[in-house]
Amino acid sequence: MGLVNKTTLKGYFNTGDRPSESTFVDVFDSVLGLHSDDDQTVAGATTFSDSVISPTVKTTTSLLLGDGTYTVPIKMKTASITLDTSGATTDESNFFPLGCVPLSITIKVTTAISAGHHITEVGTDGDPDKYAESIANGKLDELNDTLTFAPFTTPTAGDSDDSDTAFSSNDKLRLTTAGTPTDGVVLVAMVYIDGASLT
Repeated sequence: MGLVNKTTLKGYFNTGDRPSESTFVDVFDSVLGLHSDDDQTVAGATTFSDSVISPTVKTTTSLLLGDGTYTVPIKMKTASITLDTSGATTDESNFFPLGCVPLSITIKVTTAISAGHHITEVGTDGDPDKYAESIANGKLDELNDTLTFAPFTTPTAGDSDDSDTAFSSNDKLRLTTAGTPTDGVVLVAMVYIDGASLT
């Protein structure tokens, strides 16, 4: 009883065959169960003919890329952030993990930001406009407004602040608004290389 390839499974059911209990067990053990509670492994190349959609949103997902010797994870992290109503900056602690190199950051407004208080900058507490600055009114304030930033930039001569090297420690995400909002929630999603997990 165990994993059997399709050719063997088909051979169990030729005309005149009388499959046994163990052959049926092989069938169920060998077929990928879409509603299984058990961990499953797909061996060999897999092709999807349409979009792959997850019914749940996870806070961290990852994809391992490797060359046969080393692997590095590419991960996605999400956070729902309620804007601070006592000032013009909102910090999300430990949003950037140790060793991460951001590839893209997407911000979607899920609760409208109070009029005139749109998001103007995206960065860290040490560099508030590291990823975006001077975002115009009307870009990130209304429900479902969405912007994506490609934060990896080429450093200019003598200016290491423009490069996006791996974070040397956990760091805050900072969102800056035009004045102090009275309302507003955003969903932030970051795709990043997890340099700390190179194996």
